[in-house]
Amino acid sequence: MRRLTFGLILAVVLVFTPAAALMADFNITLDDAAVEIAMEVRYGRTLVPVRAFVQGILGGEVDWCGTARRVYINHAHNALILHIDSDIALVNGDEVMLDVPAKIINDATLVPLRFVVEALGMGVTFDDGSIRLTGGHIQIVDFTHTVRRGSDAALQIIGRPYTYYHLGVQFLAGASTAAGLGYAKTDQYGNVYWNWRIGSLTTPGLWPITISGGGQVLREYFEVVTE
Repeated sequence: MRRLTFGLILAVVLVFTPAAALMADFNITLDDAAVEIAMEVRYGRTLVPVRAFVQGILGGEVDWCGTARRVYINHAHNALILHIDSDIALVNGDEVMLDVPAKIINDATLVPLRFVVEALGMGVTFDDGSIRLTGGHIQIVDFTHTVRRGSDAALQIIGRPYTYYHLGVQFLAGASTAAGLGYAKTDQYGNVYWNWRIGSLTTPGLWPITISGGGQVLREYFEVVTE
């Protein structure tokens, strides 16, 4: 597994002892809509209750394993695993170092806000006592996860209306130049569709695709098989 490092920098000056905890008093918005969530600052990092934040605000799913003291987060094809009091988390199977681990405080499981938001492919900015979250809006509604060589693959998403999105496919030899990939514009409901041919000599295996547009980047995989 690759080891990655997130720069978890909070643009707020706070003065306290290392173990001190302060209640955070920020205005917080998601895609410019105001939301409410209890927050706490420890060691210069903003922590939030995981279930209320991920399920109640971000629209993801949270599972808890009490015996292993482990939190599972799933949202828009991203999977996170955080261990209580551990500075190592897993993001889609990759190890990530945390500045501040998940904590259980007053019977609530708290996780670092910036880490969770960015690991889920969303954006967050801190500015003058405000926190602005930018949600992951791309939804995959139809996708050919497995395709034979010499056959067609297809992908349909829902994004923002009348917005250009780009679909890129990466193979062993480099980026695919197949007709049907590239930029496409969504309709009035945010729908857009791609259809492209997989070459008859394409190397079988699991290959990445990248969907980008509307300020978001989403990565997925599909498999090329011989029969």
